[in-house]
Amino acid sequence: MRTNIVLDEELIRKGFTYTGIKTKKNLVDFALRELIKQNERKRIVHIKSKGHGGEDMSPLVKELSGVIRLKKGQDIKKDYTDYLIKKYR
Repeated sequence: MRTNIVLDEELIRKGFTYTGIKTKKNLVDFALRELIKQNERKRIVHIKSKGHGGEDMSPLVKELSGVIRLKKGQDIKKDYTDYLIKKYR
């Protein structure tokens, strides 16, 4: 889609510096994709934290979400630490 927009030159300069991207078109495209990915990640975390049934999850997330069943209140860091200690004694 072709469009004309006025951009903040300081933001553009910083974007070029931080990303190494050379064109404004590619920088805007990159920024929009990153914004969308970030918001999708937040949405997935929100859905999972609410115990949602998963109707709005991507197929990949749905596929991976049932692989491990955890008990409510399970301390997975402690359990994994205990597992590693036993394994490498």
